[in-house]
Amino acid sequence: MSESDSREQQEPGPTEDSFGTAPADSHLADSAERKRVEDELRRKAQLLDRSQKIAHLGSWEMDLPLNKLTWSDEAYRIFGVPLGQGGVNYETFLGVVHPDDRAAVDAAYTGSIQEDADHYEIEHRVVHKETGEVRFVHERCDHERDASGTIIRSVGVTLDITERKQAEDALRESRDALIGLTNQVPGVVYEYQLHPDGSSAFPFSSPGMNDIYEYSPEELKEDATPVFGRLHPDDYDYVADSIQESARTLKPFHVEFRVVLPRQGLQWRLSDALPQRMEDGGTKWYGIILDITEGKQAEEAINQSEEKFSAAFRTSPDMMNITRLSDGLFVNSNQGFTELTGFTEEEIKNKTSLDVDIWTVPADRERFVQDLLRDGAVTNFETRFRRKDGTIITVLVSGRILEVEGEQCILSATKDISDRIAAQEALLASEEWHRTIIETAMNGYWLTDMQGRLLEVNATYCRMSGYSEAELLKMRVDDVEAAQTELGIDEHFQKIAAGAGLRFESRHRRKDGSEYDVEINAQYHHNADGRYVVFIQDITERKAAETVLRQTNAILQAAMDNSPAGIAIADAPDGALRYVNEAGLMMRGGDKRSIVNGVDADQYVAMWQLFDLDGRPLEVDEVPLARAIKYGEKSSREFIIRASEDSERTVIGNAAPILDDDGNIEAAIVVFSDITDRKKAEMELRRFNENLETLVEERTQEAVQANRAKSEFLASMSHELRTPLNSIIGFSGIMLDGMAGEVSEEQQRQLAMIRASGNRLLSLVNDILDLSKIEAEAVSVELRRTNVIQICSDAVEQVRPQAEAKGIELRLTPCKEECSHRGQMMMDQAKLMQIVLNLLSNAVKFTKDGMVECKIDCAGEKTVFIRVIDTGVGIEKDALERIFSEFEQIPVEDEAKPQGTGLGLPISRRLAHLLGGNLTVTSTPGFGSEFTLQLPLHFADDSHE
Repeated sequence: MSESDSREQQEPGPTEDSFGTAPADSHLADSAERKRVEDELRRKAQLLDRSQKIAHLGSWEMDLPLNKLTWSDEAYRIFGVPLGQGGVNYETFLGVVHPDDRAAVDAAYTGSIQEDADHYEIEHRVVHKETGEVRFVHERCDHERDASGTIIRSVGVTLDITERKQAEDALRESRDALIGLTNQVPGVVYEYQLHPDGSSAFPFSSPGMNDIYEYSPEELKEDATPVFGRLHPDDYDYVADSIQESARTLKPFHVEFRVVLPRQGLQWRLSDALPQRMEDGGTKWYGIILDITEGKQAEEAINQSEEKFSAAFRTSPDMMNITRLSDGLFVNSNQGFTELTGFTEEEIKNKTSLDVDIWTVPADRERFVQDLLRDGAVTNFETRFRRKDGTIITVLVSGRILEVEGEQCILSATKDISDRIAAQEALLASEEWHRTIIETAMNGYWLTDMQGRLLEVNATYCRMSGYSEAELLKMRVDDVEAAQTELGIDEHFQKIAAGAGLRFESRHRRKDGSEYDVEINAQYHHNADGRYVVFIQDITERKAAETVLRQTNAILQAAMDNSPAGIAIADAPDGALRYVNEAGLMMRGGDKRSIVNGVDADQYVAMWQLFDLDGRPLEVDEVPLARAIKYGEKSSREFIIRASEDSERTVIGNAAPILDDDGNIEAAIVVFSDITDRKKAEMELRRFNENLETLVEERTQEAVQANRAKSEFLASMSHELRTPLNSIIGFSGIMLDGMAGEVSEEQQRQLAMIRASGNRLLSLVNDILDLSKIEAEAVSVELRRTNVIQICSDAVEQVRPQAEAKGIELRLTPCKEECSHRGQMMMDQAKLMQIVLNLLSNAVKFTKDGMVECKIDCAGEKTVFIRVIDTGVGIEKDALERIFSEFEQIPVEDEAKPQGTGLGLPISRRLAHLLGGNLTVTSTPGFGSEFTLQLPLHFADDSHE
């Protein structure tokens, strides 16, 4: 509450005596109490304002009838509006919203009111009125209603998240750059230091040092002397002199030299580096060393003989080509030329390098040729080439003039050094990158000494703890630790110094005394004094999310444990069982430990004693769960579980793979139902049919009872599976709506995933049960007088909101007026509605723009056609029949994985068959599809009713 709110509070008046006059002592007491209350309210308002300022969190209230907006002081500061400016309303707020975000923010807030929502929440940019700076904010509010339920007020907060956004972007860019550098650079990337006293070292070198010099980076970190021992004796002075010359002139170091290595023998190396002067007068180089042995061997082969030259020319990994000096036409090129430029030998035949536009700067080629004419040879001429695909690369071109069949030609060898150039530039900026990463990291950072004194901290930890940098640099670790004693802190320091590092959880104390959960990741840096590098992550929200996740998992576990259907889950790729519920154990016999732990796909087939219906033991690839794990197939199969010699159960198993976000198989689930009684009834029925003449009446009655038992079983199964899933979906929705208490943004995301997964599983269960009922012949057809036009019209109206949300035109075209029957037929209304709804929903789902039409045609006196036509993505020819297979889903462009269960169309076709008709499809990829439902037209007359 602000100070103005405090002043508006009405204090109760003094109590009057029986004559209407307030006693003096009562008046004084009330005045003192009122002053105490006002002082307390003023103190709390000041405290609230300070808290909001520290947290960059402003509060606000919007009176909708009056269009009056009340801001806290921090809200004024966030938006850059002069503090206390009067006449603030909704238009004032929209005026500070970034122009590119204004429409979205207005639509989100007004939309939440128009939709009668309880909340409004959004992240967007604002333009600071005083400085013009663009900043990011996170806004949320609750809507309040009057007695009639109309929203009249919004009460909310605005959080400045600019620094978090900037830190996230910077950290992401730095991480991507460093990862790309590590993956791309060949050879060894290094920092070499030459000190005034003549000593030298490689403070940093990449793992390629193991191949370049056959020394590990750690062996050369303090002393580079061993490297000089690997130099070829004839090249030692040349390399040493080149280092001194580069140190003296600060010119780039570019040297080719030989080394003699214990394992590789004689090798050639090329070193490129850029020098910098150090504060102590020494010199350091950032550079790269490449293995050029193969290139040198190719050069030596050219010098030795024409035959060796030809072999080396063709097999060299570098780009090599020969051009005539007189006219520049290509004479020959090797495979390296094609790999580097993208041009084949045939494509450059009778052309020059200028014809194919390889040289990005034609003047560079002229200088290269002039240098050749002057010196006879050119080494490492740096320029830029254009590949066939248009990409630009930096290369080193070496060449010499030679005679080929009496004509002077130019032999060129070209090496791509784009990665090396990028590495050099990256190394020069690496120190600045490292500091930038630390300062912009989302995690807190410390550098401490051996005594636990804080030597460095970053801005993130200052915000996390509430202390300034100056305050923290006067403190020790135990000043902010809330969960450990000084003895425990010392023990952690000793473990960190003795090993490679330590990661653990703890609690820290903020400046205001509050505590929060953190995860510590610490490393010991072995320098002269000893240092500890520590990163601190605030895991308060993660801890809360873990609690919610545990509760949700408990709900899901209870639902699966109490399901009447058997449920089993197996992990990929070996198919090891992770879970079997009680219903599944009852079918198998035995305890869960012996069935689940350590049992993979090859073992549980024999362990569970799985047999085909004819008594043959199942192969692993015939088991639905194993097929889902190995091949990602959704399948259904009837089989036998033999618990013992005297006990066996017949079940139907429906299995499906569980995919991760990238579409890879993570696990698989199978739901299997006991159909022993049904199968026994079927067997009995077959035996009865063999003696039909004598037993038909008696057995027919028993078959009717068996069929009723199947229907009752399927109805019970439907209820028992759907009830726990509806509870999961309902409870997660309650938590998302805040009815069970406030939840964080991350918790909302997790709960939304739970609710979405529950809805998908409920849809899958519904479809599987519908399919099971059809397969079990537990579906009856109830014919009644039906107007097919009305059925299709109702279906169109149900799907219309889905179409309008995507901007798709949805229309119904009934049969022609001259049709004598106008859609009247004898039909099962519910099943017809189910088919038409599914076809319309699919058409809208797979149509991005355009039109979806439901068209009715009566053909003569016997048939009615219901056609659903769309302008969607279409279906490939080889997939037209596969879409009617159970669990079959055709991938759609721009979607990570297909939506739905893959059962809608198979169920629709089977229902069409039950109704005496058929369901077919024609489609053209990219132009749309047409699904045709053909049904018999039984005319509605009294004899059929």
